[in-house]
Amino acid sequence: LYCEATPPDTLRYFDGSYKALKREAVRLKQPYALLFGASWCAPCHALKRDVLNNDVIASFANSHFLIKYVDLESFEGLEINNEHKVS
Repeated sequence: LYCEATPPDTLRYFDGSYKALKREAVRLKQPYALLFGASWCAPCHALKRDVLNNDVIASFANSHFLIKYVDLESFEGLEINNEHKVS
């Protein structure tokens, strides 16, 4: 269910649907974090590149959260945004 990235200390993203993420979070009794982004969003790319790929931050996030990247340009991203109202 996870999309592994290299090196191993980078952020791991949940690879299933949003609905599956919520079910898995309940099953594991673990919070989840949604990382919203879009291809045109320079601050989103900078956040992923400069902050979230930091080994310490990635290690902490991976051990405490289920993390899903939400592409706001995708159909699923638009549906999730209807719930969370990201702008």
